[in-house]
Amino acid sequence: MAAVTSRRLAASSLVEVIVAAAILVLILGMGLGVCARLALTGPNRMRVQSQLVLRQVAAETIRTRAWRTQTTIVDEFEVEQEVLAYGNLPHLLELRLTARVGEKTMAQFQQLVYAHPDVTP
Repeated sequence: MAAVTSRRLAASSLVEVIVAAAILVLILGMGLGVCARLALTGPNRMRVQSQLVLRQVAAETIRTRAWRTQTTIVDEFEVEQEVLAYGNLPHLLELRLTARVGEKTMAQFQQLVYAHPDVTP
Protein backbone atom coordinates (compact mmCIF):
# COMPACT_ATOMS: atom_id res chain seq x y z
CA MET A 1 0.00 0.00 0.00
CA ALA A 2 1.00 3.51 -0.62
CA ALA A 3 2.28 5.44 2.29
CA VAL A 4 -0.08 8.04 3.59
CA THR A 5 1.63 11.34 3.99
CA SER A 6 0.08 14.09 5.98
CA ARG A 7 0.71 17.64 5.02
CA ARG A 8 -0.44 20.58 6.98
CA LEU A 9 -2.53 22.99 4.90
CA ALA A 10 -2.10 26.70 5.41
CA ALA A 11 -5.45 28.10 6.58
CA SER A 12 -6.82 30.93 8.64
CA SER A 13 -7.94 30.38 12.16
CA LEU A 14 -11.44 31.16 13.29
CA VAL A 15 -10.23 34.21 15.24
CA GLU A 16 -8.60 35.70 12.13
CA VAL A 17 -11.79 35.22 10.11
CA ILE A 18 -13.91 36.90 12.79
CA VAL A 19 -11.49 39.85 13.04
CA ALA A 20 -11.52 40.27 9.24
CA ALA A 21 -15.34 40.18 9.19
CA ALA A 22 -15.52 42.79 11.96
CA ILE A 23 -13.16 45.11 10.05
CA LEU A 24 -15.22 44.65 6.89
CA VAL A 25 -18.44 45.48 8.76
CA LEU A 26 -16.87 48.66 10.20
CA ILE A 27 -15.65 49.84 6.79
CA LEU A 28 -19.03 49.18 5.16
CA GLY A 29 -20.83 50.95 8.02
CA MET A 30 -18.68 54.05 7.65
CA GLY A 31 -19.17 54.04 3.88
CA LEU A 32 -22.96 53.82 4.23
CA GLY A 33 -22.88 56.65 6.79
CA VAL A 34 -21.03 58.90 4.33
CA CYS A 35 -23.48 58.02 1.55
CA ALA A 36 -26.48 58.76 3.78
CA ARG A 37 -25.02 62.12 4.82
CA LEU A 38 -24.41 63.08 1.19
CA ALA A 39 -27.96 62.11 0.26
CA LEU A 40 -29.38 64.35 3.00
CA THR A 41 -27.11 67.39 2.64
CA GLY A 42 -26.07 67.30 -1.01
CA PRO A 43 -27.87 69.10 -3.80
CA ASN A 44 -31.09 67.28 -4.39
CA ARG A 45 -32.99 67.02 -7.64
CA MET A 46 -35.58 69.66 -6.75
CA ARG A 47 -32.97 72.32 -5.93
CA VAL A 48 -30.99 71.69 -9.09
CA GLN A 49 -34.15 71.67 -11.20
CA SER A 50 -35.39 74.91 -9.61
CA GLN A 51 -32.06 76.63 -10.38
CA LEU A 52 -32.34 75.49 -13.99
CA VAL A 53 -35.92 76.80 -14.21
CA LEU A 54 -34.86 80.21 -12.84
CA ARG A 55 -32.04 80.50 -15.38
CA GLN A 56 -34.48 79.65 -18.18
CA VAL A 57 -37.01 82.23 -16.94
CA ALA A 58 -34.25 84.86 -16.72
CA ALA A 59 -33.10 84.11 -20.27
CA GLU A 60 -36.68 84.30 -21.57
CA THR A 61 -37.33 87.58 -19.72
CA ILE A 62 -34.20 89.13 -21.20
CA ARG A 63 -34.99 87.82 -24.69
CA THR A 64 -38.56 89.17 -24.67
CA ARG A 65 -37.68 92.27 -22.62
CA ALA A 66 -40.66 91.59 -20.34
CA TRP A 67 -39.59 93.95 -17.56
CA ARG A 68 -42.47 93.43 -15.12
CA THR A 69 -42.97 92.06 -11.65
CA GLN A 70 -45.07 88.91 -11.78
CA THR A 71 -45.65 85.46 -10.34
CA THR A 72 -45.92 82.45 -12.65
CA ILE A 73 -46.07 78.68 -12.34
CA VAL A 74 -43.34 76.76 -14.18
CA ASP A 75 -43.45 72.97 -13.83
CA GLU A 76 -44.04 72.43 -10.10
CA PHE A 77 -42.42 75.73 -9.06
CA GLU A 78 -44.02 79.07 -8.27
CA VAL A 79 -41.62 81.63 -9.76
CA GLU A 80 -41.70 85.17 -8.39
CA GLN A 81 -40.09 87.72 -10.69
CA GLU A 82 -39.18 91.24 -9.58
CA VAL A 83 -37.71 93.88 -11.85
CA LEU A 84 -36.23 96.88 -10.06
CA ALA A 85 -34.24 99.93 -11.10
CA TYR A 86 -30.64 99.45 -10.00
CA GLY A 87 -29.48 102.41 -7.94
CA ASN A 88 -29.39 105.73 -9.77
CA LEU A 89 -28.42 104.15 -13.08
CA PRO A 90 -31.31 104.71 -15.49
CA HIS A 91 -30.49 101.93 -17.95
CA LEU A 92 -29.61 99.20 -15.47
CA LEU A 93 -32.27 96.86 -14.06
CA GLU A 94 -32.02 94.21 -11.37
CA LEU A 95 -33.86 90.99 -12.16
CA ARG A 96 -34.69 88.96 -9.02
CA LEU A 97 -36.19 85.49 -9.32
CA THR A 98 -37.33 83.16 -6.55
CA ALA A 99 -38.56 79.57 -7.00
CA ARG A 100 -40.85 78.13 -4.35
CA VAL A 101 -42.67 74.88 -3.75
CA GLY A 102 -45.44 75.68 -1.30
CA GLU A 103 -43.86 77.88 1.36
CA LYS A 104 -40.35 76.49 0.88
CA THR A 105 -37.85 78.57 -1.12
CA MET A 106 -35.94 76.23 -3.41
CA ALA A 107 -33.65 78.69 -5.25
CA GLN A 108 -32.97 82.36 -5.87
CA PHE A 109 -31.38 84.10 -8.83
CA GLN A 110 -30.32 87.72 -9.38
CA GLN A 111 -28.97 89.37 -12.51
CA LEU A 112 -28.23 92.91 -13.66
CA VAL A 113 -29.60 93.69 -17.10
CA TYR A 114 -29.02 96.61 -19.44
CA ALA A 115 -32.35 97.98 -20.66
CA HIS A 116 -32.85 100.27 -23.59
CA PRO A 117 -33.33 103.93 -22.48
CA ASP A 118 -37.03 103.99 -23.39
CA VAL A 119 -37.82 100.95 -21.17
CA THR A 120 -38.63 101.48 -17.49
CA PRO A 121 -39.67 98.87 -14.93
